[in-house]
Amino acid sequence: MGKNLFIGIDVSKAILDVGVIPTEEVKRFTNDADGCKALISWLSEIEP
Repeated sequence: MGKNLFIGIDVSKAILDVGVIPTEEVKRFTNDADGCKALISWLSEIEP
């Protein structure tokens, strides 16, 4: 069975703060189209 991966996103008007468990990675993205594209790209690279 695969490992669990949990992603939390704190959303504000200008910023998306993203945390990943169990890797403890934290990143910040702008809350606009470019930031969302970067977030999706980053998440697609994470492996549990």
